[in-house]
Amino acid sequence: MFKYIFILLLLFIVISLGGGYLYINEKLDENLQLADTITLEIPINTSNKSIIGKVNAFGGLQPNWLFQYLMKYYSKYENKFAYAGYYKFPPKYK
Repeated sequence: MFKYIFILLLLFIVISLGGGYLYINEKLDENLQLADTITLEIPINTSNKSIIGKVNAFGGLQPNWLFQYLMKYYSKYENKFAYAGYYKFPPKYK
């Protein structure tokens, strides 16, 4: 009986991880279609959450929770950061 519960639990975990991976890849591969070029200003000492909120104002980084975790990961483990400045996003952006 324990063997079947373990196999069922393991199967559930594998399916969940696979589904999560496919969902995240689908979200990252989507093309962003804008009506006009968007200019975005990121002030000095802006938090990751605030940056994502500004980009989401024109529908840029959806879903919000996914990009918050990605920004935390990149800043903590790969030393990549969002820098202050002015950014332009053309109508077709990928």
